[in-house]
Parts: sequence; C-alpha cells; structure tokens
Amino acid sequence: MHDHVRWRIRLRKALSASSQVTPKVSDAVENTKVTDDDVLLQEMEELTSVIDRKKKREKKRLSKRRAKVL
Repeated sequence: MHDHVRWRIRLRKALSASSQVTPKVSDAVENTKVTDDDVLLQEMEELTSVIDRKKKREKKRLSKRRAKVL
C-alpha cells in the first residue's frame, strides 16, 4: 500500500462520523493514474477543509463558552 492510501484510510476512519467524507471512487477511475491523482488531490482538499471546519467550530464553541462565563 502506498503512503497516500494509508493516509486516506486513517483520515476516513478519523472522520467517519462526518458526512462530508467523499464516497469511494469507482474502479474505472482508480485504474487511470492521472485521474486517480486528481481524485486524490480533491479528496485531500475536501478532508482538510472538513478538518478546518471542525477546528473552527470547536474554537467558536469555546469562545461562546468563555463569553458565558464572563
């Protein structure tokens, strides 16, 4: 297995609760190297945006909590 495949598997498991994870691409798409690279790049961008949204949501939640305490 390539490192990027392991990375995708780890991220998919970590984000399995999120509905934003893209579904598995078809076998025909995976067979072509160029298209597979494009799909991989798109998935990585989507997954990183999901991670960023989660961080932003958590930060906003914490700031609201701090505002309530004050």
